[in-house]
Amino acid sequence: MTDSVAVFSPGTRITDNATGAVVSGALLEFYDADTTNPKTVYADKELATPLGTSVTCDSLGYPTSDGTTKTQIYVGTPAYKIVAKTSAGVVIWAHDNISGAVKVIDPGDLSVIATTPVVTKSLNYIIVPEDQSTEFVGNCSSGDVTFTLPSAVDVGDGWFVSVQHAGSANQVLINSTSSQTISSGSANYATVLPLSLSGESVKITSDGGNWRPMSAAAVAVATPCWPAPVSAMTRVLPIRLVSRAWAMTLLILCEPVWLRSSRLSSTRQPSSSDSRWAWSAGWAARRNRRAGHRARNERPGPPRRRGTPPRAPHMPG
Repeated sequence: MTDSVAVFSPGTRITDNATGAVVSGALLEFYDADTTNPKTVYADKELATPLGTSVTCDSLGYPTSDGTTKTQIYVGTPAYKIVAKTSAGVVIWAHDNISGAVKVIDPGDLSVIATTPVVTKSLNYIIVPEDQSTEFVGNCSSGDVTFTLPSAVDVGDGWFVSVQHAGSANQVLINSTSSQTISSGSANYATVLPLSLSGESVKITSDGGNWRPMSAAAVAVATPCWPAPVSAMTRVLPIRLVSRAWAMTLLILCEPVWLRSSRLSSTRQPSSSDSRWAWSAGWAARRNRRAGHRARNERPGPPRRRGTPPRAPHMPG
């Protein structure tokens, strides 16, 4: 099916702008938009019968194919320019950048292209720019499989592919070219990124000059696991080296912090005299508490006169 559109509606005549009178023998010239390149127009919507690059009107201002036979004028999809002149060559009017026909897509011509095709490789493969967004599966059970990346400069910023280890042994290796680095944060893989575990995958993206791996595989290497992010750990001090005057446990975050802490570095083990003093102070406090309990259980009364029997003890309640 040909996409075309009529230049004029049927019955349209060329008229004078000032008087509105028809222009006998008017000349219509056609050009590509924004140029002086002559453009061929057609007498049918299939664009099979050319009229040339100009059309002459009859005495009543109607376009013709030969000066007398009236005709329609058709163009294709590109924009165009039209200039109307008198038979003497005087410009009557001109219009540029007139839209051509709307392109119609036949559903039967459509095809579906996968945006993320999955391709399995068991041998070394050189990735090309046309592999954009492809997910490569490396079957490395029989031996290492190497995927060589294109130049990050050539493919440009944002270009990416994904690679997955799908073997039962060996490695999938991702190589760069032109000494371009593969790095993520503080992890720098130089020019080779290895995938060693089955199921391990990585999405690797160009930043316009080098390569950036974006996946759990890269993050696992880039994130140091020590010191561990422990919320709190309890360390029990030896019983023989402490007394009850000291806490039995010391709350710390991790060994390096304990070693560097200015507060903990000035803490000392209690001496034997400290322990004896703490024991004596505790014993005196317990004795005073017992004496206080006895005093509260006795109610004071008037002094007993000589020769009177002892007063019975007071019973609470």
